[in-house]
Amino acid sequence: MWKDKNGKVVKKHPNYGQRYTARKKFLKGLCKKAGVKEISFHALRRFFASLLADKHKESMPTIQKLLGHASVNTTERYVQRIHGDTRAAVAKIKFEIPISTQISTQKEKGAGNDA
Repeated sequence: MWKDKNGKVVKKHPNYGQRYTARKKFLKGLCKKAGVKEISFHALRRFFASLLADKHKESMPTIQKLLGHASVNTTERYVQRIHGDTRAAVAKIKFEIPISTQISTQKEKGAGNDA
């Protein structure tokens, strides 16, 4: 979703009058390069949220913040619990968070307060 400087959702680029398509084209190219079926950004966001909740046991407020949802209720609807043989496939995924993100997340959780 794209928003203008006032926070209003826009579907077309203000200068060119064309729909925003860069993210879709980018993801389509990545899928093609990886040799996998094309997925949408929405599906990717849902998978990301579900992975954090199921495999990494992150809290709903943390996932809410990462997804930019105004309400934790939206996040709870977004997260799909992973079950059965899907869990085994997800376990094979190496999910790495950049160090700078890990540091800020640890500070938010109160880690490193040895004083």
